[in-house]
Amino acid sequence: MVTAGRHVVAIESGYYGCIPEIGRRASADGGEFFSVYMDVNARYQVMHALDGSVDGMFDPFELENAAWTDPQPDVPTWAEGVDFHMETLCAESMALMEHTMGAAVDPAWLTTPLRTVLLAPAPQLFGQSQAAWLP
Repeated sequence: MVTAGRHVVAIESGYYGCIPEIGRRASADGGEFFSVYMDVNARYQVMHALDGSVDGMFDPFELENAAWTDPQPDVPTWAEGVDFHMETLCAESMALMEHTMGAAVDPAWLTTPLRTVLLAPAPQLFGQSQAAWLP
């Protein structure tokens, strides 16, 4: 973890940041949360939460192909007008995070040793509740 102005940035090798309940808890009491999730299996997700509520969560890959899908995917207002392209999904998702949160991504975060925190397993954090995964 690292601080960037008034923001706390967490970089993880895992999936916790894509769980809506994490966004709700991290943004509670007037906070704001943004996550960009990507994995080697070409799964993507962008999520934003504000004051304890997820106000948008989508797969940017689905938006790139939106012209051929039915129904059309919903785009949150904070992501309107962004064109996503398969070859640049990661960069466009990070740029959307920078724009939405008002904090620039520092490439040094990926090469500098950062403070680490061990997280409990998801079932231990949320029990067997499926509600943790619902936006």
